[in-house]
Amino acid sequence: MLKPKKPIRESRLFYFLGSIMKKKNQHFVPQFYFRFFSADGKSISLIKKKDGECKSVAPIRSQSSGSFFYGSVDVEDALSKLEGQLKSVLAKMKDCKNLKDFLPDERLLVFIAIVFQHERTLAARTKMQPAYNHLMRLFAEMEIGKDDSLSEEEKENLISSLNLLEIDAVRPQLETMVHTMQNAHLLSDLLPVVLENKTNRPFFFGDAPVVLHNAYYGDVKHQGVLGYASSGLQIIYPLSEKRTLMFVDNKTYKVKGVYKDHFVNVKNLKDIEVINRLQFLSASSTVYFSDPKYNSYAEYVWSLDKDKASYSEVKIVEAMACCDDGETKEIIHSFVPLLPIKFRLSFLEHEVLSDGNYVPSIRESCEIDDEI
Repeated sequence: MLKPKKPIRESRLFYFLGSIMKKKNQHFVPQFYFRFFSADGKSISLIKKKDGECKSVAPIRSQSSGSFFYGSVDVEDALSKLEGQLKSVLAKMKDCKNLKDFLPDERLLVFIAIVFQHERTLAARTKMQPAYNHLMRLFAEMEIGKDDSLSEEEKENLISSLNLLEIDAVRPQLETMVHTMQNAHLLSDLLPVVLENKTNRPFFFGDAPVVLHNAYYGDVKHQGVLGYASSGLQIIYPLSEKRTLMFVDNKTYKVKGVYKDHFVNVKNLKDIEVINRLQFLSASSTVYFSDPKYNSYAEYVWSLDKDKASYSEVKIVEAMACCDDGETKEIIHSFVPLLPIKFRLSFLEHEVLSDGNYVPSIRESCEIDDEI
């Protein structure tokens, strides 16, 4: 006697649930990027930021990820498709011999890849969480103040409890990602510099591998100097243990030792060290490298900044400003401060300005569609 088959609906349900569970672990640094550094394509070496503990062999599939990090399978699917488009252009950049080989559309894809990676990480979400909370609480306070059905005492009680509220940062982070990708063209005036590592020490990468810095405004503490259109902007993005991609504002930096227009051979160990320190300072929890033979070197670099604060949370300043119509209004100024490091490279010449020399400015060639 034939056994009855499982109901079709039950089979489809298990298939559906299985497909969801496969996509539960969602990466904020893509696996293909790890393979740029991995010897076997499956594992990577790492060092934990909190205590400097090294792990010689760690599976790539479980790194820089979280359970439903982006909130849904649909979002993960959309981001995976975008990753597929960006993978080839980054692989080409990792191995290219001449930047003239890149078509204009490919150059734009590189900038999209940079801003996409910069905004999608756990570090980016965490540093922006205070700003998201602050704006949400201000909006709630205004709504409570306008509610005539509440007594003054009730309003005061509700407003005093707002500090207990925290916004779910997933959606605002996704909105920021979309917004910045739409404005990726703002980076197109920056000078690309391909750093070729000629030392016996590797380039590292962290779980927030795209680092924005501004050594030109290196002593500015009370203003934001990391906007995509900011004068003096620097972008550092490792692509392998032997190559890092850097973009700089050529109005404020002079690059020495350039060959083939955009390539620099880096032979100074201190240059490699300071670039790797950026990865430790910007990472949320973990820094990665290609081979366990570099464990001791990773521990040394970690020790240089182990007592410093992690990636910098956004700073929020409320102030009064005079508008064009003469009316005084309250404004909110938020910015991400510079990483706590003196970022000097032997092949990069520039001034170092402080708050006293700071003049708000954007790069001349930037045409801003929306405020970044």
